[in-house]
Amino acid sequence: MFTDGTRLADLLHDGRALLVDLTDDAGLRAHAEGYGERVRVVTAACPGGPEPAGQLVRPDGIVAWAAGAGDGVADALSRWFGPGRYDG
Repeated sequence: MFTDGTRLADLLHDGRALLVDLTDDAGLRAHAEGYGERVRVVTAACPGGPEPAGQLVRPDGIVAWAAGAGDGVADALSRWFGPGRYDG
C-alpha cells in the first residue's frame, strides 16, 4: 500500500507497467518518457529501511527491475516494453 492508501493492484488495473520512483528522482522518471501508453510513473516512499531508487513493475505485478539511481532502467524498459516513442 502506498502512503496515500493506493494499492499496487489499483495502479496496475489499466494494464500498464509502473515505474515506481522511491527517491523523487527526475532523472529516473525521465527514462520513462516515451513509454506513456505502456508505463505509468509513480513517485512513492518506502519507509523503514534501505531501498532501491526505483522499481519497474510489470502489468502482472512482477518486479522486472529494481536498482539505484537509474542503473539499468533504460535497458529494462526496452527489454520489457520495446523502444520508447520520442518526438523529433
